[in-house]
Amino acid sequence: MVLLNTSNLLVQTTSKTPLWESFHFPTNTLVQDQNFTSNMSLVSTNNLYSLRLGDTFMGLYENHDKEKGSLLTKRLFLLYWKRSALQAKSTIIEGDGPIYARVSTEGYIGMYQTSSKPADVQKFNSFQETSSFLLVRLEQDGNLKGYYWDSTKSSWILNFQAISETCELPNPCGSYGLCTPGGSSCSCLDSKARFEPGGCFSDDDGDGGGDLCGGGIGEENSYKILRKVGVEPPHKELLEEVTTLSLTECEGLCEKNCKCWGALYNNQTGFCYVLDYPIGTMLGTGDESKVGFFKVRKGARRRNRVGVIVGIVVAVLVGIVIVGVVICVVRWKKRKGGMKEEENWASPGPYRNLGSESFRSVEMSSSAH
Repeated sequence: MVLLNTSNLLVQTTSKTPLWESFHFPTNTLVQDQNFTSNMSLVSTNNLYSLRLGDTFMGLYENHDKEKGSLLTKRLFLLYWKRSALQAKSTIIEGDGPIYARVSTEGYIGMYQTSSKPADVQKFNSFQETSSFLLVRLEQDGNLKGYYWDSTKSSWILNFQAISETCELPNPCGSYGLCTPGGSSCSCLDSKARFEPGGCFSDDDGDGGGDLCGGGIGEENSYKILRKVGVEPPHKELLEEVTTLSLTECEGLCEKNCKCWGALYNNQTGFCYVLDYPIGTMLGTGDESKVGFFKVRKGARRRNRVGVIVGIVVAVLVGIVIVGVVICVVRWKKRKGGMKEEENWASPGPYRNLGSESFRSVEMSSSAH
């Protein structure tokens, strides 16, 4: 076993070809001089996002379980960021195989095919500067970020990010969230729900996929309808659209489809976007010609953590006040009772309340018998 200066770990015998090398099995990180091919993928540690190569492009994908509840789980990869090879210095030749990518020590991610010159360059902030070590990592929010090692600070310094705007991330506001570009603020598609990190609905009974229709003929659908004006799907340029004549027709394409979670319609273009995956973050546009139609499982509940916390705090405070009042009343009664006992020490009562002289009278009475 040999660890090279490139950080590649090799398992080898006397043969020149290693039996195994870590560079062929990246996880969420790609280091400098490590080739990234179409047979590989970077996957975020939460398993929600992946980086993959096409024949002429590099893409970031959101991973969805399209169906659950069976041994064979179908996986849907939704493209949300795409970088096509610009072919600035080299030409991609069809039939010569797919491209590969590599992090260069000169401070960029390059895409290559047959030439040693890159067909595309994504520059780091340290482009053409000397850096001790470079890497790119697919983060848990779905962004691809580059770092360099600062030996003076003994830490990794951010050097590159593929997505700079929050609303362009795959799901910044969570389930049924609404992200407003510019300010990049989060709210909810349902105006009655209060936004919190993670989304606007909690679906404890659902599995996030599967059939949204009833179990049989004549049964009520297992979802409710949520409509929102002034919204559009994120990364719509990467989605397939259908042209319909009206909003009703667009909604009908989704309402009759048990695998559809939502549809968004543009009154100006007639474009209808049908979403066959659980609803994440939509974009707020303020344009009333853009309308969204969404299905929400009936088992899902609006998240309102702030309201719950306030309710708990109020309940605790009320409980403390009640307990305090009870304690005060009990002490007052005991104090009042003690005063009466001292004033009427010889009055009839339980044995523990009798004075010493009364106790002797009891003894005398007993001896008389």
